[in-house]
Amino acid sequence: MRQFAVITGILALSSGAFAADPQLMNLVMPGVKVLAGANVTSARISPLGQFLLVKIQASGQLQQITAATGVDPLQDVTEILAATTADPAAPGGLVMLRGTFKVDQILAHIQAGQVQIQGDAKIVTIKGEKDKPAMALAFLGTSIALAGDAISVNAAIARSTGANAIDPKLAVQVNALGAANDIWVVSAAGVSSLLPAPAGEMLKNVLGISGGLKFGTQIQGQVEIVADTAKNAESLGDVARLVVSLAAMNPPKEPQMVQLLGLLQTLQITTKGTAVDLALTVPETKFEGLLTKN
Repeated sequence: MRQFAVITGILALSSGAFAADPQLMNLVMPGVKVLAGANVTSARISPLGQFLLVKIQASGQLQQITAATGVDPLQDVTEILAATTADPAAPGGLVMLRGTFKVDQILAHIQAGQVQIQGDAKIVTIKGEKDKPAMALAFLGTSIALAGDAISVNAAIARSTGANAIDPKLAVQVNALGAANDIWVVSAAGVSSLLPAPAGEMLKNVLGISGGLKFGTQIQGQVEIVADTAKNAESLGDVARLVVSLAAMNPPKEPQMVQLLGLLQTLQITTKGTAVDLALTVPETKFEGLLTKN
């Protein structure tokens, strides 16, 4: 599992932003409920991307991964897509990457699984510990990588030779969010099923949520929460405003938390029909301040 964790570390270090690549979308399971994406290329050249790049390089983690696998996540990976059915009874999901991969070198680094070949795909499966499901890492040629539970990965490989589609409404949201943002997420699943009991109960009236971040000299973020009724949407908006007000009444002492509170007080909260929209614009330099310890 340690070797698999090293490789999947590529996914975490690479996540900077995404546009909905048709070939990656074709691998997504038909019953998908939650999708998230990133366009690494556009994020990398943004001011925040350059700031984070310096921090990552200083940590030494990037050099370790590159030396072991021959992959520089911030240069060789261009797009990322993650997907899950958000079904608590059958947990699982996929992370898919578009890029340039030295497949043989990567697979040689993984010593905990046997490589299988299915058509153009090379797959390594690693048995889960105790009651954990088996995990898999696979490559379609040298330009697409997949990671996740073994069942989801193998199903995606089987889909790769056909033409597939997800729910049309969800597909429209994905295309719109991917075109407007560097990082985005959309969920057509009830939020309560994804959270622990207390928080889930509070959000049982939420039918879906979507949002994204656009990097630049100003970082723009927006979230849309869809409730089951207009009345519940109005209540959610009121709760969000109350949370911000209560935070202002009890200001924190830590400098970074003070900065965060100041930014939250500029949060725009509007309600329209069954939707609650949250919007925030943050100067990139202030965002850097939140990530820098004083």
